Amino acid sequence: CSRANLGTAAAASHLDDDRKGLFALPGLHEPSDFARLARRAVARSDDLMRGLVSSGPSGFPHRSATAVIDDLDEISDTLCAVVDVAELCRNVHPDLRWVRAAENAYVELQGYVQGLNSNRGLYLALVKAQERHGAELSPEAARVALTLRQDFERGGIHLGGDEHARLEKTAGDVIKLGMAFQQNLSDPKALGHMNVSWLRLGGVPAGLLSSTAEGGSRDTGFARVHLDQRTVSAVLRYADEPDTRRSIYLAAHSGPEANRAVLDGLLRARHESAKILGFESHAHFATSPLLAEHPDAPRALLERMASECRDRAGEEIEAMLRLAGRDGMDG
Repeated sequence: CSRANLGTAAAASHLDDDRKGLFALPGLHEPSDFARLARRAVARSDDLMRGLVSSGPSGFPHRSATAVIDDLDEISDTLCAVVDVAELCRNVHPDLRWVRAAENAYVELQGYVQGLNSNRGLYLALVKAQERHGAELSPEAARVALTLRQDFERGGIHLGGDEHARLEKTAGDVIKLGMAFQQNLSDPKALGHMNVSWLRLGGVPAGLLSSTAEGGSRDTGFARVHLDQRTVSAVLRYADEPDTRRSIYLAAHSGPEANRAVLDGLLRARHESAKILGFESHAHFATSPLLAEHPDAPRALLERMASECRDRAGEEIEAMLRLAGRDGMDG
């Protein structure tokens, strides 16, 4: 869970009444549990949010600054306990039922977080805690408060109505397009296949491949090589011919054609969000709170590292080429 906008403390589950489940998240034992855990996280966060917002100008003096920071941090912990697991599950779980359930929970909670990040009541409670009672905060709590405030403002809390509405829409588009991009990378239909002559597939187990030529034999027909990770890994491991391995590798890493439009949309949405917030580009927005501070800094670091490692890397490449040539001669 990106703590940007809601704190930096370690995620802590508030579901201790349940047994630990998948990825050690209490209560997560089957795909349908994601929806229940998401609802429970939202309900707990709503309770905390109402307490903060209702403190308002008249009620705030009765709340300590530390209590305000603690409640904001608990909201972050409560949501991230589920969001972090949903993010992990949707990327690594082999069962599509789990993946879809995790994606649904992830989208729901990210949308909820976007709403919190634009909640002026929460923002004002934080500002008042800093400005009126900041002296009572420990250095650690003061740092958390500063980070929270900066992240709220990076989320556009200071924007007017029309600009804020535009930002919310583009932020939602970024999440949806990012999800679509990842889905296409695991969708067999989107990944597609490559037709390769059987003659070029020596060494590859036949069970991994299917014939595409009617009546075609292994001598005259073609095999359909699906570009999913399992099949590609097997071909790269077993295929005797280097050219076959190279062709399959390039095809598999060219990306699904469907992602071309998705990526274009994602880049536009990110750029628009950054411009609304007053940044030159998404790269400037992304690096501004980091040690790098500017997108040129990572490039300069990588170029310096490349320069320093070039000689050693060249030696290793030459060694690998010699090994590849020797293996080819050994046939």
